[in-house]
Amino acid sequence: MATENITPFVECPCCSKLLEVHVTQCPECRELISREYAATSSLVVAFNTAACGSAAAIRDRNPFMVLVVIGSVIFYVVDLHLFQRLFFFNATLVWSALAVLPPLQWLRRFGRFPLGDEKFTRATAEMKGSFTKWVAILAVQMIVLLATK
Repeated sequence: MATENITPFVECPCCSKLLEVHVTQCPECRELISREYAATSSLVVAFNTAACGSAAAIRDRNPFMVLVVIGSVIFYVVDLHLFQRLFFFNATLVWSALAVLPPLQWLRRFGRFPLGDEKFTRATAEMKGSFTKWVAILAVQMIVLLATK
């Protein structure tokens, strides 16, 4: 989950406009920006930007869930028909196990950050949902595997 270079900005505490780091006063609302606030704000904005970008990349892979479910059903039927045991179906467990990792890593890396904005909060909810769905798919696959043996 590599993130591209992020340009730090300061968020005005009054009007929320994004400002360059060296600005000492917001040109929009005339709020004074202290150096300490600018340093803290730029880190928070950069962290939120990195988290949201990473979450979007993970979220864009969620349609793969449909392929895993369809592939699981197809492999299950083909395995039982051709081999009378599950053979290729086991590969679908690997797909699901690997797909669980990115949202889990995101949640471990970004999930407990207390200063997230609205987009960050939405990204956190999306990652929790993605993780839950992949775990559910993996759990169903494991139950099918154990029930078939």
